[in-house]
Amino acid sequence: EGDAASVFLKATTRVSAGEELVVTYACEPAESFLLHMGFVGGMNPFDRVELWGSLAEAADWFAETFKSESGDVVLDKAAAREAAEELERQQRARERVAMVGLSSAGGATDDVSAELKLREMQNLMFGPSVGWKMDYDEALWMMFRHFTQALMPQEHADHIVMHAIKKRCEELLISMPTTIEEDEKIFSDENTPKRLKLAAEFRMYKKALLIRHLQSDA
Repeated sequence: EGDAASVFLKATTRVSAGEELVVTYACEPAESFLLHMGFVGGMNPFDRVELWGSLAEAADWFAETFKSESGDVVLDKAAAREAAEELERQQRARERVAMVGLSSAGGATDDVSAELKLREMQNLMFGPSVGWKMDYDEALWMMFRHFTQALMPQEHADHIVMHAIKKRCEELLISMPTTIEEDEKIFSDENTPKRLKLAAEFRMYKKALLIRHLQSDA
């Protein structure tokens, strides 16, 4: 004890001789690991891809994407942005209440705590996003559903929302400067500089996540 160069780990359960010990760094997306720890971390179940910087940006995108047959914007952009900002306020309020309730409830599990902490952090880091758990931003879904019911009442709203999210995933994939095959080549090349290899690895996992949503039957 007292050795500043040492780290002591205290087991809270019985550990058998020869048993493998593993560690979870954090329940955070790849951006956090890359920014603060200098690595991507491989396949990360908590990773996400931001689709838009905010709900207001998503509202503008919806208005420009789902136009009339003559090419006119039919969704009132100002009203849509107001709706987006109100939904964001409501979402943050709900999650603040959940965090307060969690901190005062002694029976909450570590998994629930980690999940809520992750969602709070993602709200700070990301706008509306998609993740490996195939979950979708609740406020985004509600907003797109409302727009669909207003503009296309004859359509199945949830199908249109899913179509919109997949369309955005496709746009982001196309906008990236490299293909996933090019990134794999860069990553596997022994002569690739470390920073470039990290960038390629980061892009590969983001692209794989987007492709998963594109191929989803949901």
